[in-house]
Amino acid sequence: MAFDDPWLNYGPIITAPADRVAEAFALAPVTPQLVARVIQAALAAGWQVDGGGGPLRFALTRSRERLEPVSG
Repeated sequence: MAFDDPWLNYGPIITAPADRVAEAFALAPVTPQLVARVIQAALAAGWQVDGGGGPLRFALTRSRERLEPVSG
């Protein structure tokens, strides 16, 4: 999950054009609720906790609304 820590990226964040900050940086924190939603979505998409069936890769959309499969 993308997260650009504001403390580590303070300079680039404050110098970026204000209308592009949300586009260029992922500033919303990763919360336990988000982690639970991601796990539930991965299970619904076929991920198996025990690793059966091989690895699956997913990407969380920028809006953090859904997981999309990643090939490769």
